[in-house]
Amino acid sequence: MMAFPFSLLCDLLSKLDQARTKRASKKANIGTAYARIIITWFKEHRRVVPREGPEAVAFLSCVFPERRPDRVFELQEKRLESIIQQAQCLGATRVRILQNWRKKNGLDFASCAERVMSQTDAEPKPGPKVSLEEINDILDQIAATSSFSSFDLREKVKAIYPQPVQASDALSRIFRRLSGCEAKWMIRMILKSYSPVQIPEELVLRQVHFFLPKLLAF
Repeated sequence: MMAFPFSLLCDLLSKLDQARTKRASKKANIGTAYARIIITWFKEHRRVVPREGPEAVAFLSCVFPERRPDRVFELQEKRLESIIQQAQCLGATRVRILQNWRKKNGLDFASCAERVMSQTDAEPKPGPKVSLEEINDILDQIAATSSFSSFDLREKVKAIYPQPVQASDALSRIFRRLSGCEAKWMIRMILKSYSPVQIPEELVLRQVHFFLPKLLAF
C-alpha cells in the first residue's frame, strides 16, 4: 500500500475545524456535521486508508495521539518554538509573530506557527511530501529518548535505531517540508490534543474497520 500523505489527515482536521466554527455561530448540531464530514472523507480516501498492519497502527496513532500514553515526547511550546525558529530561519519580525502565543489573549502556539509558516507556503519545499508513517516513526524515535516512555517502546526503537535521535534536528527537517496548516496540526499532534477539534473516536474507528471499536474495548 502507498504511504498515507499527512496532508490528507490535515485536510480532514481542517474541515472539522471549519464545521466547528460555522456550527458554533449557528448553534447547530456539531455531531451531525462531524459525522457527515468523516464518512465522506473516508469514502473519498478508502483506497489509501490503511486498515491492517504497522501502517494502520501509524494511522491511528496520528489520528488519536492522546491514545498513546506509552509515548512521552517532553516537548512543550517553548521547545517547539525554538525548533521552528531553527527550521524556518526566522528573522526578528517573524519571531515576534511566532511568540504571540505568550500573550494573555493571543492565539495558541500552533495557530501562531501556522500564521508564520504560511507566509512561505508558495515556496517549494525540500524533499517528498511528508507521510503519516514517517511522522509516526520519528515520534517513536523521539519518545524513545524519554525515560517516561514505556520500556517496550524504548527497546523496540533501540533495536531498529541504535543511535538515539536528536529531537530538534529530526523535527526541523520535518517542519521544513510542511505548509503552515500542516505545521499547526503536527504541533497539536505532538502536544497530544487537536483541540478545539474533537474527533468522534467510535465513528472513526468504525470507518477503519467495523469491528475495531469492540476489539479496542476488549
